[in-house]
Amino acid sequence: MVSVIFYGGIRLCIRAVTLNQMAPYNFEFPYIISYSAIAVGGVLMLLTIVAVILDLIKGNDKYLA
Repeated sequence: MVSVIFYGGIRLCIRAVTLNQMAPYNFEFPYIISYSAIAVGGVLMLLTIVAVILDLIKGNDKYLA
């Protein structure tokens, strides 16, 4: 699931850069800013999952409630 979110975010970033897309608001900003947050969120989610798994391997049970 995390890889799908990351892959989708990267694809959106590439499309936003190639098409030079801007947000349709009064304050225009590039869509790459919003779309890169999806990719960064996917990486952070993966790091959180790895940290939880490593914590469980070490024997802590705070995530098993």
